Amino acid sequence: MVTQTSINGENAGLGATSEKIELNDDLIQRIKQEVLDAVREEIAAIRRDVNTDFPSTTRGAVAKQPTIVRNPKNIKEEIRKLKKEMKEMKIKKKSVERSKKQSASSITRKFAASFICENLCDGSCVSIGESFVKYWVLKNEGARVWDGKVTLELIQESPSLGSSVDPAIDFNNLLKWGPQITSVQVPIVQPSGTAVLAVTHVAPAYPCAYTSSWCLQR
Repeated sequence: MVTQTSINGENAGLGATSEKIELNDDLIQRIKQEVLDAVREEIAAIRRDVNTDFPSTTRGAVAKQPTIVRNPKNIKEEIRKLKKEMKEMKIKKKSVERSKKQSASSITRKFAASFICENLCDGSCVSIGESFVKYWVLKNEGARVWDGKVTLELIQESPSLGSSVDPAIDFNNLLKWGPQITSVQVPIVQPSGTAVLAVTHVAPAYPCAYTSSWCLQR
């Protein structure tokens, strides 16, 4: 008989990365150029509107009016503001990601477990109809104490009692096989502590491969 077991635990984690933005000379020049282009486009649009709305006799006078353009000092101020905005956005992004990570971690780490070892590994063989004890060693990986309300539950077994594996087998005369109990109470375990759980099994009364799957529940 082959005995397989699986322990399901809960665990989660969020990763977060932040992109580093540097204002090098090329980026500064590109920002300056984009600002100047925007100013030129705005001035050109104003001139087009003036030529459309005012009579031709006044165009010369309007055209002679002083035009306000941004000097290098204005461009430096724009760059300073952009750097400040980018810094604030990076700080805000890190704060949001940190908050999400802490929130998800606080939820998932309240109850978490890991499988340490077992006495009968997958593929172990036992005799037909043999009674044996299966042991698991589990570790409390969460931040909450296992308070005695945690149980190890049988969620699936194959073949189950009464499965028609061979029509020639008289199942009515066979003893019950599989785990003798389907729910095991887990003792009180502190965070980072371990617990040993045991379930008595009976091998089927005919040659086959038997598996059972278990899950921690609270």
